[in-house]
Amino acid sequence: VKEDDYLLNLTRYIHLNPITDKNKTATYKGQTFVKLTDFDFSSYQDYLGLRKTEWLSPEFILEYFNENKKQGIINKNSYKDFVENYQFDPSEILGNPILE
Repeated sequence: VKEDDYLLNLTRYIHLNPITDKNKTATYKGQTFVKLTDFDFSSYQDYLGLRKTEWLSPEFILEYFNENKKQGIINKNSYKDFVENYQFDPSEILGNPILE
């Protein structure tokens, strides 16, 4: 990943990946999750500070939002807003990534 914007969009894409329909619900092994924070098989809870997984360090990504927050640009729920309030077509976020 060479650009910050791409990195941030990639994290959003990963956290939204369980979403399977326009109603923003996720289904896993027959169980439907209404909120992303209910989906235990994602690091999203760690990024929101709702859980602390020992081997995960979301601070690198969250620091982008903390800097903007200091400048008054983004509110305290900025990463959550960044992920959950984005209207998108999942195929448009990543386009045709090149893996090196």
